[in-house]
Amino acid sequence: MINQGRLQEIINAKKLLEDEGYQSPRLNPTQNQLDTENSRLMELVDSLATDITEMNFGQETFELAKDGTIASESDFVFTEEAQDYYNEKYDEYETLINNYLKN
Repeated sequence: MINQGRLQEIINAKKLLEDEGYQSPRLNPTQNQLDTENSRLMELVDSLATDITEMNFGQETFELAKDGTIASESDFVFTEEAQDYYNEKYDEYETLINNYLKN
């Protein structure tokens, strides 16, 4: 379950989106607005889920990609356990934020 401090961070992020021109889906946005909003929402949820995963797993969060060479940051992937945890948190935060935006 998410704690109150984390919930407040999510609410603050939602307010920041509104301050930057976010338009509620209840106002019948255009498809372009939907695409932009969904993209920004996905980035927000990904950032929250990644941060909490990194806090929970620490140095055990990432491992080298299968080929084992390091050419860039993208050559690191979540460990299997961290990926499962990330997926759960992503779904949790996405649902929480969407439910909040609907009200």
